[in-house]
Amino acid sequence: MSHRYTMILIFSLPCLLLFGFVPASQADDRYWTGTTGDWSTPANWGGTEPTSSDDAYICDGGTAKLTQLDETCFNLYLGGSGNEKSSTVEMTDGALNVGWKTLVGSLGTGTFSQSGGINSTENLSLGCDAGCEGTYNLSGGELSSDYLFIGNKGIGTFVQSGGTNFTKEETWLGVQHGTGTYTQSGGTNETRLLYLGTLSGNGTYNLSGTGQLISDSCTLGSSLSSGTFNQSGGRHITNTLRLSNGGSGVYNLSGGELVVGTPGGTESELLVGDKASGKFFQTGGSNTIHGTLYVSQEGTGMYSLSGTSQLYANMEMIGDTSSGRIGTFTQTGGTNETNTLQIPFGTYTLQGGTLVVSSIVASDLYAIFNFGGGTLKANGNLNTTLPMTLTGAGGDANVDTNGYAVTLAGWLYGSGGLNKLGAGTLTLASANTYTGNTTISAGTIKLGSAASLASGAIDVADGATFDVSEVSGGYNLAAGKTLKGGGTVRGNVTIGGVHAPGNSTGIQTVEGDYNMLGELQIELAGTTPGSGYDQVLLSGSGDYNATLGGTLSLDWTGFGDSSEETQLWIVQNDTNGILTGRVRQLRQRLVAGRPRRPGVVDLVRGRRRGRRLKRRQRRADKSRARAIDAGAHRHRGHRSVGPRPAPAEPRGAVMLRRQYGRQIGRCFRPAWKLTSNVNFAPGLPRANAHGLAHGEPRGQRERGSKRGLRLAVKWPSAVLRRSRARALC
Repeated sequence: MSHRYTMILIFSLPCLLLFGFVPASQADDRYWTGTTGDWSTPANWGGTEPTSSDDAYICDGGTAKLTQLDETCFNLYLGGSGNEKSSTVEMTDGALNVGWKTLVGSLGTGTFSQSGGINSTENLSLGCDAGCEGTYNLSGGELSSDYLFIGNKGIGTFVQSGGTNFTKEETWLGVQHGTGTYTQSGGTNETRLLYLGTLSGNGTYNLSGTGQLISDSCTLGSSLSSGTFNQSGGRHITNTLRLSNGGSGVYNLSGGELVVGTPGGTESELLVGDKASGKFFQTGGSNTIHGTLYVSQEGTGMYSLSGTSQLYANMEMIGDTSSGRIGTFTQTGGTNETNTLQIPFGTYTLQGGTLVVSSIVASDLYAIFNFGGGTLKANGNLNTTLPMTLTGAGGDANVDTNGYAVTLAGWLYGSGGLNKLGAGTLTLASANTYTGNTTISAGTIKLGSAASLASGAIDVADGATFDVSEVSGGYNLAAGKTLKGGGTVRGNVTIGGVHAPGNSTGIQTVEGDYNMLGELQIELAGTTPGSGYDQVLLSGSGDYNATLGGTLSLDWTGFGDSSEETQLWIVQNDTNGILTGRVRQLRQRLVAGRPRRPGVVDLVRGRRRGRRLKRRQRRADKSRARAIDAGAHRHRGHRSVGPRPAPAEPRGAVMLRRQYGRQIGRCFRPAWKLTSNVNFAPGLPRANAHGLAHGEPRGQRERGSKRGLRLAVKWPSAVLRRSRARALC
């Protein structure tokens, strides 16, 4: 038998008991006289107070006040029995025992207000017929019943600000085209089964303040009905929460606490979209499920998590493969923590907040994971094949490995970027095609043997690692892509794009073969590697080789005044490998200048070419002991020439040599001396630009292994003052 028909039969039995099968009795009818007075006064009942076998009618207006113990009747009709006058019962103390049923709003309008005492009845119904309205106000005392109907064909309202409402069996809101509303801001409401909307009815529960609702099961929207639960505070405890069961159910959680199940107890579940439409909107508060959250279970379900919400579930199931129902989970804020996330047939969209998970199990064909702006945080070692779309909506996708080993073996694609957070290692094992940037803020991103990245830029923070050691054939940074930042790059790397070490200025370590074919961008702002200028540090425990080529681009706008020659190692080789190659081009109008001593080459900046420069160079050859000052202001530059002691070279260093007899000329800017173990060919667009060749001057021999690429810099003060007034680049 289906859940729907089971529910209808359960409902039909109390209805028949309540309205059809009334136990036989020798009952007399006692009518309230319409005055305002004490229940226990016989005159207010026409001379005889009701007994346990009498039916009491308060339907001609007036107010009956209950303050005494042992008040009783068999049935109580409030505001009905053939007229439409409003009638009221006020209970402040004492005890009332109704043997069978209490009907508030029977063929009229009735109100029962309780601030103290004990009111007990078998069945309590508010709004018992079409056009009738019944209201119960509970602010103190105790109310107990077996069955509670709020809005049974009519309009029923229950308002609880305090006290205790205990329903032994079932509570129904909105039955048989009726409308039922329960508003609780305090006190305790406990029932075994709670139904909101049944048989084309409409039920609404509003929970706020310090109210507490306890039930074994809660169902929103049954049998073509609608049920809505609005919780802005208080606490709702249930073992099973179902949205819906053949109708439409909506739960709005903006504050307070929802608890489904108990730790270590029987299996509990929250079903959103059970055989019909269910929607759960959580904008605040906490939802703790000691069992399973189902989004779409033989129905259409949707869960929305936003704001500062807290959601915890032992397991979450998005979609139902057996019924072909698609589940949808959208997270734009808050925290969702689960041990296991299963997406057999659904969509999870993470655009904000944090998803904390230990395991992800998903169908490669029917699971969709849209990722942008939020954070996926591991709560254990995690390996998933789930494909992910990096949407860029709300920002880059953040993955916090949280000290664990996380492997994303599924395809990562889309226009968004990826940001690695936290300690631990994130392994990307697929040929990923997402085009946004990849940022390694902490820990390690590791590429598997068949993995690749299409990111526009890869930014490695200080202390972080980009591990490409397992990439078959080494990692190739394609043209148009950028590798930048600090930290460590582990593995063999070929730079076809741009390598910009340092965050502003900094050191990036390469542990592996380094092949520079693209552009090396270096920022110079001081004399200390890392804090003063960018450096590529070739390091590691192995023997790694480096090959330099491509373009060298220098940014010296932040460099200060220096009257002494300073050596800057922009490529430092701390391994036993060999550094070879040729830098083929210079940026920022850098050209090779005339050597001032054997084995030394200057790099200078210039704006104009001309014969005047060549004449000045010939004059410098005749008098190396003096500087060329004549006409310096016309060419906006300065260059010191003449002999000077050669600085001590590190053991194994090989300097740049220049073929004598040729000179490349431009108007001089501040001079740079480049000493290196590499061939250097500026590649200037001039027919007579022969460049520099690697070799050894006659009678001189270099010893040892290669060390690195070094710049020797001197900025005369006069030149700095003149050049700062005009942009150099």
